[in-house]
Amino acid sequence: MPDTESAQAWRELLSAFADLDQNFLAGPQAVRGHAAVAEGYRNLATILGVALDMNLFADPVAPRFIDTLTPTRPDRRWGGDNTDCYYSYAVVDPRRTYRVSGRPHPDGALAFLFEDISDEISLSRRFRLEQETVQLLLDRLDQAIAVFSPGGTLMLCNARYAGIWGVPGGRLLDLTLGQEIARWRSASAPSPIWGQVAHLGAMDSDCREIAGTIRLGDGRALAARFACLAGGRICAEFSESARSDALSLVPGDAMAASGA
Repeated sequence: MPDTESAQAWRELLSAFADLDQNFLAGPQAVRGHAAVAEGYRNLATILGVALDMNLFADPVAPRFIDTLTPTRPDRRWGGDNTDCYYSYAVVDPRRTYRVSGRPHPDGALAFLFEDISDEISLSRRFRLEQETVQLLLDRLDQAIAVFSPGGTLMLCNARYAGIWGVPGGRLLDLTLGQEIARWRSASAPSPIWGQVAHLGAMDSDCREIAGTIRLGDGRALAARFACLAGGRICAEFSESARSDALSLVPGDAMAASGA
């Protein structure tokens, strides 16, 4: 019968244990008396049991705590009785992520909950990577783009948008469509387009797109386009090229209203 890795590992384990008793049978730390020798062999058996629990029988896919020191097991009471000493060990998969939370219980007890959140973390990382990819692509556009949530909160904008309009305090989460309309209005010449944008996507309005030309305070003309996207989001697009063939964001039959 050919040798296997398992058989070889088993023989190496037995060979190593065959010499361990010399630590308490011979040398300066040798013990005397039948009881002391028996205690030495019992400790060796305990070490072997803990090692097998931790390395052979442990399941990283479904981890569980293994008592390495506890007053409730006679073979795991290292150094004698100690009612306050508990040590447990769990083998986990290093590729997975766990959330650990604790909650106090009566009489000073603590309950710990270990949750495998690997799928949640993986999904979050994938979503963050997708967001970063979208942001990189948007930053390559010549148009200034800003997207608002159905509730009117600024969700994202590209570098070109920040370059033209700026982002107050560098924060997006606190900006709303209403606030941005006020900033656009204050930084440009008077135009009826701002009032139309404020009502874009309203339930009582059939208007799904507004387009026009605005002029900034420094004299630059911008082609502006505002469109309703899927899910109630609103996209604002500004281009320094005031061409009528600017990037289309909605189907061509969408209504457009122009303002000077």
